[in-house]
Amino acid sequence: MIKERHLNTFVLGLLILIPIWAYLNDEPFIITLMTRAVIFAIAAVGLNLALGIG
Repeated sequence: MIKERHLNTFVLGLLILIPIWAYLNDEPFIITLMTRAVIFAIAAVGLNLALGIG
């Protein structure tokens, strides 16, 4: 079983590397997709804090 720390590191690495790769390869769809994913993530964190769960 993968430890949570390793999984989190892997996902963080992907979130850093995919936009860089998309920018270097001129992939506007991937850049837009990752931008929307980040916006939804920020909204989820804000909702989590507003509800007092986090």
